[in-house]
Amino acid sequence: MTNKTFGPGDIVIESDQIPQGVYRVVSGHLELSWTWPSWTPIAIAPGSFLAIVEAVLNIKTLYRVKALEESEIQIMESENVIFPNSEDVSRQALCSLGALYERILFQRFIGVEMEDPELMYQAFDSFVKVGNETLAIEAYSRFIMEYPNSEFIDQMLKLIQALFSDSADDATIPEDDQTAFDYILTKINSSNPNENLLLLKTFEKKFPDSGLLDRILSMIIDEYDKLGDEYQLNHYTRKLVFKSVHSNFAKDALYYLIHLQRRNGKPEWYENVLRFLLVYDDKEQVSMLKKYISPEQD
Repeated sequence: MTNKTFGPGDIVIESDQIPQGVYRVVSGHLELSWTWPSWTPIAIAPGSFLAIVEAVLNIKTLYRVKALEESEIQIMESENVIFPNSEDVSRQALCSLGALYERILFQRFIGVEMEDPELMYQAFDSFVKVGNETLAIEAYSRFIMEYPNSEFIDQMLKLIQALFSDSADDATIPEDDQTAFDYILTKINSSNPNENLLLLKTFEKKFPDSGLLDRILSMIIDEYDKLGDEYQLNHYTRKLVFKSVHSNFAKDALYYLIHLQRRNGKPEWYENVLRFLLVYDDKEQVSMLKKYISPEQD
């Protein structure tokens, strides 16, 4: 059990981190602000307990707490709160939990009129926090199809990429690239792009110089196409063109991406047409793309 003093504006608990223990406010005043900007911050008074659930379950916080004035905080082991030596500690801890959840319920169902994108983002964020890759990716896929211009997209993309990277570390494939490639072909399941991506991205990280990498990147692009994820399609198509520009895999991937971007009204399609015309000489595909940029051409 330790006591710390925080000055005005100091961060007492950072968001998205596992707290050091249960925090008891001895003196001063704090402000709790949520991950979701539409939720109103909460004033925290002396005697309050914070991060009880997070410390007990060893999970990350969904809020940030900062000092509004000079404040003294007592950091306690979670066991001392679960099995307190005094009724006062037990009573204050339960009152703090009750007050916090009252505010959560009020803002979630009564006090805040959230738009559908905010609700979907909260669901996605919750899946990421608990490490549920399947539900997080499904929520992400639905979100980008329904709200492709949302301000949440960039943040979701960072989180989903980190989630894939962490998960890919757990995939097991053979140590030789040809054997690993053959193994992946036996494990690919057309109805489960998420599991396919774990295997394919493991290969990408483990064998970055393999002669089979262009085929792996092409397969990754196919899986993101199943998910309807244009952001990752664009990312991996560029990576494929950069790593293996003269392969047919790169040519076909770029050609497909151009049609997808043009159909969805994304201006990047024009830039990719120019890239295609400069690199490839496929007469049929070149003729079609020239018609896109010069409609009057026969």
